[in-house]
Formats: sequence, C-alpha cells, structure tokens
Amino acid sequence: MSVETPTPTLNIPACLQQACRQQPFSAAQAEALMRAFTCDSLPPAVVGALLGALATRLPTVAELTGFARALRQQMQPLTLPDGPRFARTIDTCGTGGDGGQSFNVSTAVALLVAAAGLPVLKHGNRSVSSRSGSADVLAALGLNTDRHQQAESVKADFKQHGIGFCFAPDEKPALQAVAPVRQALGAQGLRTVFNLLGPLCNPARVPVQLLGVFDPALTDVLAEVLHKLGTRRALVVSAEGGQGLDEISLAGPTRCSRLDQGQIRSLQIRPQDLGLRPAPLAAVRGGDAAFNARLIEGIFAGQVQGPPRDLVCLNAAAALWTAEASTSLADGLQLARATLDSGKALGLLQALRHSQAPACLPGERHHV
Repeated sequence: MSVETPTPTLNIPACLQQACRQQPFSAAQAEALMRAFTCDSLPPAVVGALLGALATRLPTVAELTGFARALRQQMQPLTLPDGPRFARTIDTCGTGGDGGQSFNVSTAVALLVAAAGLPVLKHGNRSVSSRSGSADVLAALGLNTDRHQQAESVKADFKQHGIGFCFAPDEKPALQAVAPVRQALGAQGLRTVFNLLGPLCNPARVPVQLLGVFDPALTDVLAEVLHKLGTRRALVVSAEGGQGLDEISLAGPTRCSRLDQGQIRSLQIRPQDLGLRPAPLAAVRGGDAAFNARLIEGIFAGQVQGPPRDLVCLNAAAALWTAEASTSLADGLQLARATLDSGKALGLLQALRHSQAPACLPGERHHV
C-alpha cells in the first residue's frame, strides 16, 4: 500500500515550536505529523526533536486519535468473518513499556480466552521494552511466527482455531521509517507516542479490547480514543501505586476505565475482592522468551500454580467480562479456571503448534 505524503500546509518549524512549548496538537495536526513521520520525508533529527518533545508530557485524546487514524490509513485491513460469534472478537494487546518485568501475560490470556470460546485477534510485536515480546514467546512456544506476517494465514488460523496473531512491524511497514529514532530515544529511557499506538492499530479493527497501559493517568484517555476509533467495548487497565505493570495486578489495586457502547466509567479492581491472594510483583516476574514459554505452558498443563496462574486467570476474567462472555468478573474468573482445569488451553496451544510449527531440519525437534 502506498504511503500518503504529508499535508502540504504542514509547517514543521511551527510544529517544533508548538511541541517544545508543550502546546497540544489538534487531531488534524497529529494526523498530518504522523504522515510526515512515516513517509520518511523528515530528517531524523527533526523526527527525534518532535518525538522527544512529545515524550515530556502525556498525549491528549485528540493527538492519539489523529496519530492512530494516520497509521490505520496506511495499513492493509484484515477482514473478520461475519456472524454474531465474531462480533465479540477481542484483542488483549497492551502498550508494554511498563518496566514491571512480568511474563507475557497478555499472550497467555489471549490463548486462554480463545480456549474458552472467545474469538481473539491478538496484535503484538517483538521485544521493545522487555526481554520477551509477544512474537518472541510465541516462537518459543513452537508457533510459526512467519505465518503471522501473512493476512491470509492469519485469517485461516482465526477461522480454524478461533485465534489469530498479527505483528506490528509486518502490518505497519511505514513504521520502519521512524524505527531508528524510536530505538535511539528508547535507549535514553524515553517512551515515545509510538508505545501507545500499537494497541490502537489492530488491522482487524476488533470490536472489543482489553488494553493494558503503563501509566494509570492514561486509562481514561485511551478509553476515549478507542471510542473515537469505533471500538464498542473495552477495558483499559493500569496497576496503581507505582507498580509499573500494564496488567490487572495481584500486588495492589488496578485502575480501570470501561468503555461500553459509548459510555466510559472508572472502576478499581483489587485481587482480594475476587477471593485472590495478593502477591508481590516478584512472584510473577518473567525472563527471556524461553523462560516465559515454559511458564505459560506450565500454567496450561496445571504444573504451575499460585500467583502466575492467578494473574493469568484474573486478566482472562477481565477479557471475558469485557466481551460479555461472562456476566461478571467473578463469573469470568470461574470460567478461566475451569478452562485451564479442563485442559482446553493446553489443547489449543498444542493444536496451534501442530498446525503452525516451522519446518525442522532432519534430526531436529522443537524444544519449549
């Protein structure tokens, strides 16, 4: 797909001054800026200056909406099947960038809720801010991540298994233009606005989302952006108290903003309210892709209990509730546990591995 050129009237020096003064951009300005970023027409120093200035404050609803719309226009859409079942399709992709060092919870949740019968189209990426991104852990689980670059393969997996995976770099080649600048800023500890855009740009335009974000101050903002982008139902979550976790936490309260048919309301989720024992972040700490894959499969096989299992079930409960596959968080938690106990989650993983496993050389086998 061709990349649109920036709006001719875009005044880059004026935009630089506006950004440095921390004056917010309108949605139209943000949309034009994103086109300028992704068409590779700006010098890297200018891109870095604009992204760096934007990183010094929280983005507005208008800015994120404009940025996301520009990226969506440059993506190849992924069409979901028709029918009431697929009208509940959910994405569990989070922003990352949280520093919480947990294992790949959103990927485990995607597999678990799909095993419970909820259609999932999971957006993701390779590692940016952690030791293991979604694509990394899926590869370590024995799945063929090359398939996740091909729209027809993603759709085939989705129809066959009720779950499909697609990865940000492959769906948004325009982002390659800004990748070096993002990496340079990230090396200096700066989160750019691109950290927030991945979950807003699922190529299937899924109607339901469970979206974790690294800062509780952004839950209402992202819920409003999702509403403006056409999402019907969403739960945006962020652990409170400086936990640095873009999931619903076992270590303390989690701030949530719930979008339901155009209405947004705030709520707080505490593990003890659902009968779960609080646990410190260290109890759910992850590692590299191989470590996280072993942990996820251990949860699915019933070999790993305690906080890691509880954390996956709690977040799966939120996904099921958000998509109206359960009547409450408590019911969703019960369904998540029952799905694990039945072996359905492990069975789905094994079925995906069988159908997606990359070809091995003679004498080789996949290890998890």
